[in-house]
Amino acid sequence: MWSFSRMHRAYQGAVVHWLLLRLLLALAPASAHRRLRVQLPIPIINNSLEPVLGQDRTDTNSVRAEENLQTTFPSTRTPPHLDAPGKTRTEGTSEPQLIIITEDPPQNELGYRLPRALQPLHYNITVQPFINGNYSIHGSVQIDMVVLQATDNITLHVLDLDVQLNTVKLTPAGGSLPAITHFSSDKVRQVFLIHLNETLQPGRRLRCSMDYIARLNESRGFYATKYTDNLGHERNILSTFFQTTFARKAFPCFDEPGMKATFQLHVVREENMTAISNMPLLTTTPMADQDGWVMDHFDVSPPMSTYHLILIVSQLEYVDATSHGNIPIRVWARPEVLRHTTFIQEIASKLLAFVEEYLSVRYPLPKLDFVAVPGNIKTAFEGWGIILAYDEFFLVHDPATDDESHKQDILNIQAHEVAHQWFGDLVTPDWWNDIWLSEGFASYLHHLAVNHLSPMNNTVEEDILETTQAILYEDSWESHSINLPVFRPEEIEYIFNSIAYYKGTCIIHMMSHILSKDTFRMGITDFLNTWKYKNARQDDLWRHLTQAGHQQGTLASGMTVKMIMDTWTLQSGYPLITVVRSPDGTSATVYQERFHLSVDGNSTDGRFDKWWVPITYTSQDTANFSDTQVKIWMKDTETQIRIPSLPSRDHWVIFNLQEINFYRVNYDDHNWKLLIHQLMTDHQAIHLTNRAQLIDDALDLALAGKLPYKTALDVTEYLVNETNELPWAACFNNIELIESLLKDTPAYTGIQKYLLSLLVPLFKVIGIENVSLTQDIQKQHSEMVKWACSLDHPDCIHLAQTLYWQWMKNLEDIQLVSADVLETVYCTAIAHGGEEEWQFAWKQYFQTSDDQHKDLILRALGCSRDPLVKAGYLHMAFTPGVNLRQQDPFQVFSSVASQVPGQHIAWNFLLKNWENVTAMFGKDDDVVNHFLKTATKYFNSRRDLTQLEVFVKTNKNEPSVVRASESVIHQTNFNIAWMDKNYDTVCEWLNDHGFPTSPLPS
Repeated sequence: MWSFSRMHRAYQGAVVHWLLLRLLLALAPASAHRRLRVQLPIPIINNSLEPVLGQDRTDTNSVRAEENLQTTFPSTRTPPHLDAPGKTRTEGTSEPQLIIITEDPPQNELGYRLPRALQPLHYNITVQPFINGNYSIHGSVQIDMVVLQATDNITLHVLDLDVQLNTVKLTPAGGSLPAITHFSSDKVRQVFLIHLNETLQPGRRLRCSMDYIARLNESRGFYATKYTDNLGHERNILSTFFQTTFARKAFPCFDEPGMKATFQLHVVREENMTAISNMPLLTTTPMADQDGWVMDHFDVSPPMSTYHLILIVSQLEYVDATSHGNIPIRVWARPEVLRHTTFIQEIASKLLAFVEEYLSVRYPLPKLDFVAVPGNIKTAFEGWGIILAYDEFFLVHDPATDDESHKQDILNIQAHEVAHQWFGDLVTPDWWNDIWLSEGFASYLHHLAVNHLSPMNNTVEEDILETTQAILYEDSWESHSINLPVFRPEEIEYIFNSIAYYKGTCIIHMMSHILSKDTFRMGITDFLNTWKYKNARQDDLWRHLTQAGHQQGTLASGMTVKMIMDTWTLQSGYPLITVVRSPDGTSATVYQERFHLSVDGNSTDGRFDKWWVPITYTSQDTANFSDTQVKIWMKDTETQIRIPSLPSRDHWVIFNLQEINFYRVNYDDHNWKLLIHQLMTDHQAIHLTNRAQLIDDALDLALAGKLPYKTALDVTEYLVNETNELPWAACFNNIELIESLLKDTPAYTGIQKYLLSLLVPLFKVIGIENVSLTQDIQKQHSEMVKWACSLDHPDCIHLAQTLYWQWMKNLEDIQLVSADVLETVYCTAIAHGGEEEWQFAWKQYFQTSDDQHKDLILRALGCSRDPLVKAGYLHMAFTPGVNLRQQDPFQVFSSVASQVPGQHIAWNFLLKNWENVTAMFGKDDDVVNHFLKTATKYFNSRRDLTQLEVFVKTNKNEPSVVRASESVIHQTNFNIAWMDKNYDTVCEWLNDHGFPTSPLPS
């Protein structure tokens, strides 16, 4: 279950961008699919197919690539022949023209994988994109390969390519080859097969070459985008977006991450355009038979996976950034915005230097480019040697219009992509189930790099905390393991989610403390050096970390990292640790069980129910929150252990110091009272991160029925004295569900007044006005300001309206408001305003050229509290002919449905317009999930449930509706159960604390 409101800003931004990307892809036409100096230890391939290092994962019967074979191939630096448009090549072609097309699914999931019979060694690719013509790409590919297992066919990935069958040719590396009998194409497996009349024997080397025609798409494979320059001329750009399985849309290939090979790219382009790729440009030669066209020849790459190959053909320009040693760094962008790339120019070499120093592994390529592609796909991609931002927002910062916080966004994103140059590019997961090794490590290193470069004084532990708490919540529901077996392309797309990115980050962070930070660094450096230019699996990482732990004495000789960490990566969820102290307090029994949020509270995952749990703790008498080394292990065979030597019963204990380890903690009632008393008398005696942990754990334990809500709400009372953002964020992220479920009930006034009683003291210090002395505080507490206004705090409303009215009078006055609270100002003024305020914002949507500002305005327009305005806004957004961007109707729908007064308006709109909505946007799973989950998130009555069940029954023949219905019905049942179980309890607590409520009407 997604819950964006619980996410740290960087986490939330990444997930929202990921969701918008998936929605945009779902909207693409059927034919358009999406998609992101050391001496190299490989030979320069000349007149032979030399062995390529690192291809050592073969079947025991396979012949390794190191066999010495004589070859007679021409130089691989010579581009394959590429015919001019309309010409047909006849020499050296294959005779057969028969192709058999099948669409039957494979007999088992492994059938989606390529056979292991062949290993690619080198690709020599020539492409000529007609980006200013008919959007076709004429291509030619030569693939040098070695036979590992006997086979009578050559199976390549091909998707939406027109292979010119009369050009398919096999060339032996000495001797002769079997003849081609026919071809076949399997649309389900997305493969093209070349069938032979005899068997290829292990050890043979050959070259397979062919011509083909590809097409520019709106998102995946060869990706096309347009922009208008400052003279009003339309410009076209070609870029590539191959992750995860879309290199096969650009050239026939072995499109699996474990099938690394070297690449040489040759690009035929118009003279007034520029081509850039992973490797440096070697030479440019004119095309003798095509006036105005030239061919760029790029250097040979090290071994890499197909999805890392990058090509940009454009009229972008570049500026040299500060180099990293002898590594040149360039930043590419439209000429109009190139001057606004100074920030990335400043930090690029610093990021590269930090990651290189931390890992003790030199950056492996001879150059690094950063490219800002004008577009609206909210993502960036770690091409090796060339980092692409598919939205200029991720690289371009204009000081005149962008807030300083935008620099932090750029730093966060680019730190992640730079880290990928090692984790993901240099060492690549052998298969997609291990993608967390790439994404988790890139996210973890991004935190370290940002902490190193950012002027903020937060520790790494504080930076990671909100990500930890967000993913703890998500992983409490029906989730999946970090390492998840996947086979089909749609399954592979699915696992690029928050579990791989952010749970991966959290368990890596946990490992670094289990082993000690120095030992952990030693282990991952050894891992990278051993597996560079190769593919690895998580067990490979475990071995290197175990060796480092044993060498440094930070891991007991009888333990392995695999023993510990498999319990965290091969099963979903995480443990709840319950600490029950003895009557005198001097010992405790510690229990473990899976923490799970569901209607009945039971887990349905039967693989494991126990973990190897690193236990850390401190106590009131000798409080030391810095000692995060493991004090005792709880094994995956143990449901309980005894911990002695604790203080007497009048002193509290706290477990999971700084919330570094990935679990929740519950205590007996007496220890909770001691902790609450400490918070109320001197909260700073407890470490900042553990204060946030206590709030987050208490409220989620109450949500799961593991702790009385009276105790959980008691924990929050101390916030009236809290000034740090982390405990407040933990409260906001959890209290949103309660506040939303109570919104239309007699209890709402009580919860509203209670929350305001906590917020008002801090709000008086912060405010909204853009005063320089409060800028840093506003950045930290923008969420607090949002809550104060949404809870109708009069001063907050007045300030927001005043600033909005100033903007209406003078557009330049928008700079009076910090960007961190700008959306709150818009939303509040529109919520408490009338038609004039709404129409002004609507007009500004069309007048601004800033896509981020457009997004903000669309969200704010949904804040109107007038039901007729909300309904009209929805209808207008979904009316053909309204000049909105393709993704905007989704944002409009979310803005209306995300607030409880609007959810039933959005739901009724769906009921009345379902056929029209799905006719416009299709019935892809992501589209249906977005609409249904957004509209029903806070359904909490049996009437809501009945309407939902009727809708599902009406659409029972729509598979995407059936699939989405399981989670939305589950969420609705959960909300109903919460109301039944907790409404009276929460009301009683509010009444006892002076915030009157009323019972629900019968």
